[in-house]
Amino acid sequence: MGRRVDLVVVSIKPVADSVIIGGSTVIEISDKPAKEMPSIPRVSYEDIGGLGDEVRKVREMIELPLRHPELFERLGVEAPKGVLLHGPRARGRPCLQKPLPRKQMRIS
Repeated sequence: MGRRVDLVVVSIKPVADSVIIGGSTVIEISDKPAKEMPSIPRVSYEDIGGLGDEVRKVREMIELPLRHPELFERLGVEAPKGVLLHGPRARGRPCLQKPLPRKQMRIS
């Protein structure tokens, strides 16, 4: 007990981009390790083109409070607890989420 086990989704039916796991989900765990661990590409803000103003706002709202919480304490202002990205379809919201520091936040 207390040992970390990394699990990898090898296949899903029906094939889809995302899956919701619920009470009726059937999970099969194999004795054999997965052949290849999928790698998650590292994306930086420099990889995102054409969204300069939006990138600046995201960095200000999300990264600044995470990296420098003492600034907010000194000003007596509470750092934002979350940020909702909204707008028309196909405008780059998923691109703005990829470079965020995932270890320090939950993205849903």
